[in-house]
Amino acid sequence: NPRGKKKVDMKQQQQRNPHKQQQQQQQYSRITTLSAASAAQNLAVFLKCRATAGAPALTPPTTTATSDGKNTTKQDEATQKRIKQYKNDDSLVEAKQLYEAALFVRTKLLHDAHPDLVATKYSLAELLSTFGDEEGANKLRNEIVDSYDVEESEEDDLVSSSSETDSTPETKK
Repeated sequence: NPRGKKKVDMKQQQQRNPHKQQQQQQQYSRITTLSAASAAQNLAVFLKCRATAGAPALTPPTTTATSDGKNTTKQDEATQKRIKQYKNDDSLVEAKQLYEAALFVRTKLLHDAHPDLVATKYSLAELLSTFGDEEGANKLRNEIVDSYDVEESEEDDLVSSSSETDSTPETKK
């Protein structure tokens, strides 16, 4: 199939051309507005969906404690193979760059708990998880949780306990 051969040759040319990644990074550095960040995130979502469509979900890593008290995590062999494929998928690499560009702009222009910023962090965390980078994914997930900075007070406890006692249904006489 000459068409398939041409595709392979183009892929080999891309691997030989280290400047392509630099060109993409320069292109993404032009994303400076919230509108451009939204477009970048939409494209990243599309690329991720296209690259992972039909693929089974990744198996989460298992954590075991060692004799010295440290935890080790391991992925099963099939998941490791899929992660390696994902890391080499141009669409997913480009999606990551787009998410990072959107995150950069949104971090500069929006407050920490803004829904668009949270959505970008969440989407990037899920993509990092797809790449097997659970540490990076968890860092972003923790940033999301920390951005809400919710504190409980005694008054909240009193309100919730009084609403529990007042919630008995009244009977009609």
